[in-house]
Amino acid sequence: MPLHFPAPFTHRHPPVQNINDLLEEHLTPGQRIADLVASSAGSWPFIIGQSVLLVLWGWRMSRPGCSTGIRIRSS
Repeated sequence: MPLHFPAPFTHRHPPVQNINDLLEEHLTPGQRIADLVASSAGSWPFIIGQSVLLVLWGWRMSRPGCSTGIRIRSS
């Protein structure tokens, strides 16, 4: 059974717009920078980068002669 609309059926609202485009128009510079950082250093790149830095730091701190500023006195 097909739908039947009244003869002069008109839409009385503004055209539909993409909400994402509307929101992007009102972003502050800080929000744009945050989006750029999040897109380039998202979750996995951040985790991998931090893991590499942690391993390098641990390797450097375990080397002989590395001064950590902590003095351990032997009795």
